[in-house]
Order: sequence, then structure tokens, then C-alpha cells
Amino acid sequence: MDPSHFSQPSHVSRPETTGHVQLRDLSIYFELRGLKHEQKVVLLNPLACTAKFYGGLADALATQHQVLTFDYRGVGKSSRPPGRDWTSQLMARDALQLLDQVWPGEAVHVAGVSMGGFIAQKLAVPLVQQCRLASLCLLVASASYLPHLHLPLFMYDVASSFLFGGPPRKVLERSRRSQNLFLKFFAPGVEKRPATASDGHESTMGKLWIDRWLSESTEWFCIDDHKCCAAQIRLCVRHKTTKEELAILRKSQVAITVYVAMKDKTVLRSAQEKMARKLGAVAYHAKARHLGIVDDFDNLVNLLLITINSATRPETLQELLNKENLKPQVHNHL
Repeated sequence: MDPSHFSQPSHVSRPETTGHVQLRDLSIYFELRGLKHEQKVVLLNPLACTAKFYGGLADALATQHQVLTFDYRGVGKSSRPPGRDWTSQLMARDALQLLDQVWPGEAVHVAGVSMGGFIAQKLAVPLVQQCRLASLCLLVASASYLPHLHLPLFMYDVASSFLFGGPPRKVLERSRRSQNLFLKFFAPGVEKRPATASDGHESTMGKLWIDRWLSESTEWFCIDDHKCCAAQIRLCVRHKTTKEELAILRKSQVAITVYVAMKDKTVLRSAQEKMARKLGAVAYHAKARHLGIVDDFDNLVNLLLITINSATRPETLQELLNKENLKPQVHNHL
């Protein structure tokens, strides 16, 4: 698959169906691509991203599947009810109620990147209990982040204003400097990155995403909404999938894959690998940074497609991955 199909805005088609679903106290905006009779796939966004983030990938998957993308509460075209005490559990409940209205009773393949991977774990548990989880693909995610760090929301508001205030180019450079400062104290052995917007080390995909960040940030991201970003950052920090929830997923017998970005400085490699072990998942290790979609896109898409298609193939998930030379590591014990 041509990675530019995912990256170039000109390649993102208009979804066949768009609309809003009323859930309790909010209205969720969603997009559907693909044919109704095909397997169902829901893609969960990373932090500060709108449904448009997955547009090109959804187009590619929709040739063989029906794909659902949507804006989280408070993001893009979805409404924002009062209060910002958002958690991965709350976001997963929103997603489950959306699935109940769009695909009532049907089996669903779930995939999530970064924060979307946190929410995907919480969503997968009730789907397993309803016998509706077809597969689970977790990309650059972990079972927990800093759940014991209890900070008031206003502190996240201050941090969000600092990180995301100003022009997009300044935001990008400031984000890298802040990340390197964090690593200096908490992960001194991890390689630092230059703070310039284009440091010469980006892949072609990375440069395309940086261009998108700099020129179309308000369409693809919600970084101009500091309060939304603050609530989502707090969600990530407080995320935790419990031992009981991990056990439910592990015992489900559905295909579970974990994309491990070995150069990740946001969700450390060790945390990603620990989650894979606890889930008994097949893990693919990539020499990629946090959003591996910009450094290793071909293999990421192959991993996602194989995870989805393994539900209807006689080969095991490991055999399918070996055919693609993805060199999986299978975690069969805690």
C-alpha cells in the first residue's frame, strides 16, 4: 500500500455516510466508509486529533471493510457537554454506545493509536463480554501511564496552554524541548531529538505530517482548543487497564496485536512490551518513534490488515505475520 494514500489530504475521499448520534448528554459526529456487508472496523484517534486523522487509512481499509471513524466528545464536530472529567473508561462508553447505534449487535475489529489505544482496551472489554470483539490492534499504547499522579485539572490547563499556545511551528518546537526536558530527568538513557520543526532526521512520511501540522492544524487536530487538549492529556496520564480487564482480554481467544515503537519517548518501549506480555499478544517491534505511522507506515498497515483478516483465515496470526516478514514476538505467559 502506498503510504502517501494515507498522508496526502488530496487522497482522502468524502465518506459515504456522515452524521451525528445522540448519546446521553452529547452528540457524536461519525463517518462511515465501505460496504455494509463487510467486516466492521472502528479506528480510535490519538490525542488532539479529529476523525479526519484516519481519513486516508479508512479509505484504504474500506475497499474490503466497513470503517467507522468519529470525533471524541469535545473534539471537532462532536458536542461538548459540561465538565471535563474525561477518562479512557468514559470515552470507551461513548464509543460503545456509538457502535450500538451504528452496528447494533455486530462483531467489531478495534484499533487505536496512542490515546486511542488506551480507549481501545477499555472498549474491548465489554465487547468481549458481549461476544462482539473480532480482533484488537493496539498501536504505541500501554496498559497504564501515571494513574497515581493526581493533579487538578487547572494544572493541565496551564500545561496545555504552554505546550499548544501560539503558531503551529512554535508548538512543535516547544513540544520537543519539553519532551527532552522530561527525558533528562526520567529517562536519561533515551536519545534526545533536535527541537527544530524539520531537523533533517524525519522520514518522508514524517515531513508530510509536519507539513500537515503546520498548514492544516485546525482541520486535523484540536491543538487550538487548550481546554480540550488539557482534558485529553489528563485522560492519558490517569489511564489504567486493570489486571482483571487484561485477564478478560487475554482469555478472549481473539487476535490481539501490539505495535511496539522502540524509539518511543512518550509511551516507553518497556511499557508497550509489558502490555503485550499481559495480553498474551503478538508484538511487532518497529524502529519507530511514538506515532509509528509516520516512520513505518507500510508495516503498520500490514499489521492492522493481518489482525483483521486473521479472524477469517485458517492460518494462525503468527503464521500470517511470518508470511509478511513482520518478525512477530508472541507473548504466551505473564
